[in-house]
Amino acid sequence: MEKDLLAMTGTIEKEKERILRACDDCVSHPGKFEGEPIYSPYFYELSLNGMGELVGEGNEQAFELEALDFYLFSELEGVELILTWQDEAGFHYARPTTRAQLDELEAQEG
Repeated sequence: MEKDLLAMTGTIEKEKERILRACDDCVSHPGKFEGEPIYSPYFYELSLNGMGELVGEGNEQAFELEALDFYLFSELEGVELILTWQDEAGFHYARPTTRAQLDELEAQEG
């Protein structure tokens, strides 16, 4: 059992490294994620799978952070939500936010 647990832990670490390399590649080269935080492509992928909560009338989505998000991106420690959106040129953005800020944004759009 201990060997199985160690093997699984190694697999999880390899998957984390793969995700971080892919995200880093996206944000460090020209394209829709250029110059964005490393977690921007990750939340973009989640949005394509319908994981975000649509916000207001625009194309913004909010993501409540879970243990996996904190495991992958330690810089998100203490962050409540991530708000994502795309501009007219197709660039994708992701920013930390709070429930209060999100409620205020929805009130302004509503």
